[in-house]
Amino acid sequence: MSDKIIYQNSLPEKFVSDATRLYAEAFERKFLKIIGDKDEISKLFGNNVNLNRAIAAFTEDTLLGIAGLHFDGKPFLDVQLENFHERFGYVKGSIKAIISDILFSRKPAKDELLMDGIVVSKESRGKGIGSKLFAKILEFAKEKDFKQIRLDVIDENPRAKKLYESLGFETIKYENTNYLKDLIGVSGVSTMIKKVE
Repeated sequence: MSDKIIYQNSLPEKFVSDATRLYAEAFERKFLKIIGDKDEISKLFGNNVNLNRAIAAFTEDTLLGIAGLHFDGKPFLDVQLENFHERFGYVKGSIKAIISDILFSRKPAKDELLMDGIVVSKESRGKGIGSKLFAKILEFAKEKDFKQIRLDVIDENPRAKKLYESLGFETIKYENTNYLKDLIGVSGVSTMIKKVE
């Protein structure tokens, strides 16, 4: 059993359930009232992962961190209306899908790499894995000739925002969620970009 950390421009299939669990835990606050708890979120995400829309950090048998990417019309997590229907039934699933699409759907601009979230497991934090994932994202963006990288960060995660700023991201837009705060558990969202040199 090796402890060597591998960084790869795709998610190995054997780590799909670990990746959806990491995402569900990290973003539970955002999805809780619309989709359900982290177990429900993980089940919905389950079979809707685009393996080649991620950069993963892992050892031989453990997923340590993952960065989801959105480009060329495909996000990392690609949940469709029929997935909501399968999970929640037609009426409830349709309502959840419509609300999710209105609140969370984002599309990258031309020549832009959109980040669909970056998560490092609790046990692996503080070891530089997040910074290394960002370095790999930047390498990937340069290889693919993207002009900029875009991400969103919530007010409730000031540490992440400081990290992004230290990596050269600048805030270009801020949205106060006002009346949606109780629904999505987020008071505001900053959209940040980093130009790819």
